[in-house]
Amino acid sequence: MSIFNLFGPSIKYSQIPHPIPDLDIKRLVSQIHINTLTQDEANIAEEAVLKMKHDGKLSLQHIYEALHSLFNKHKISRNDQDGMMNLFVNYYKEHL
Repeated sequence: MSIFNLFGPSIKYSQIPHPIPDLDIKRLVSQIHINTLTQDEANIAEEAVLKMKHDGKLSLQHIYEALHSLFNKHKISRNDQDGMMNLFVNYYKEHL
């Protein structure tokens, strides 16, 4: 068993939580932006990301952990995970 498995995903993104409306999450996690994503995968990703919100706030690291967990469970592809993360990173750059 590797250290990665013991401690979960490494810290890759900001851990500072910021407010993000549910509607924006739904818009970012959609087939419109990620054309390899099926509607079922989009719904699963949206639910996973929304579950990570605390007090209406979400950090990029929380988003990464939610999506990485789905990737590890073979619910989404690496390309889907990376594509969604790029969208969230750009969203945070534009809105903060």
